Amino acid sequence: MPWELGGWEKEMPASVMAPLVGSSLQPVLPLAQQAQQWFGGWELMLDPEVIWSAWLRHSQLLTILFEDRPGKDQSCRLLGVDAVTGQLRMEKPSRVLAPKDVGLEVLVLGRNDCFYGGFLGRLTELAPFTFRVAPGPVYRNQRRRSQRFPVRQPVQVGLRRPKDLEPTRTGWLLDIGYGGISMLSGADSFDWSPGQKWFVTPPALANEASLEIEAEVRHLQVREPQGLQVGLQWYPTPKAREHLGERLKVWAAPAGA
Repeated sequence: MPWELGGWEKEMPASVMAPLVGSSLQPVLPLAQQAQQWFGGWELMLDPEVIWSAWLRHSQLLTILFEDRPGKDQSCRLLGVDAVTGQLRMEKPSRVLAPKDVGLEVLVLGRNDCFYGGFLGRLTELAPFTFRVAPGPVYRNQRRRSQRFPVRQPVQVGLRRPKDLEPTRTGWLLDIGYGGISMLSGADSFDWSPGQKWFVTPPALANEASLEIEAEVRHLQVREPQGLQVGLQWYPTPKAREHLGERLKVWAAPAGA
């Protein structure tokens, strides 16, 4: 389903939704102000290719708003990314676009199982069935049950299968939270599959015994040339959950904490 602004009241706070959908008492805000409402507090993506690849892989139906109709959302799909300019090629929405529309601001929003994503950009080119957009800064927000935090220092973890007695491979943490981790596995270990069970051993902190947490592989993504990005969901014991909190403080304290 596209990101229909009027149908997301259950997922977004009323304080965010009200200025966007408009009413007889509350006019629809200009796109730049809508973008501030949406993206305030979201994560700025240093590598927006993560968002583009997800939208392309799932042929994600996106929502787009145009500067001259800030209260009328349309649906479209991302078709490709220009490797030289970074501009996005998108299918035309149902509204008629004319040459005079080149230069309009556009607000693009999308979602998948884990993230909301979006940006404020500008329409740069029209073709018979497509148009191009130059994206501005790209943002995302997590839809997980618990927040994940980027790991701010190199942290290597060990992993073992239930049948093994010792860790058989390692991974480098990308993010961590009470619900799970994302990590980078080496380019030589592509035999992962969703549903696999692993026991993860993070490094011990000072004056603390080693910790092992059961986890399950939930998603996989090739990250050339580094290897494979692996997402795992924790199944921690109460004691392990307590120790996770200590590691979050040390490795991935939120900005400003």
